Amino acid sequence: MNIEYINPFVEASYELLKEVLQVDIRRGEIFLKERVSTIKGVGIILGLIGQAEGRLILDMDAKTASTIASIMNNEKYETIDDIVIDTIGEMANMITALAITKLHHKGFD
Repeated sequence: MNIEYINPFVEASYELLKEVLQVDIRRGEIFLKERVSTIKGVGIILGLIGQAEGRLILDMDAKTASTIASIMNNEKYETIDDIVIDTIGEMANMITALAITKLHHKGFD
């Protein structure tokens, strides 16, 4: 696993969540999982192709997803519905776009 591919996604996630949610974000330890685990509640999987191929997986419990969607949409959501799922999907797209921009600036295609 090439850390040069991973760091832009970690940085993009940190920057975007901090900016969009306007809260303090703490970055925990980064580690490589040996096997796939079950989704905690809401999971988004984005496929990446090009020089760096792989998948970005965002996984969070339902409370976290509804809280993020509530902040991003300035409305209160307490259950997972289509709006919450779409909002988390859009957040994943935003993180991916920022990470890809970071990779491009490092010379990756």
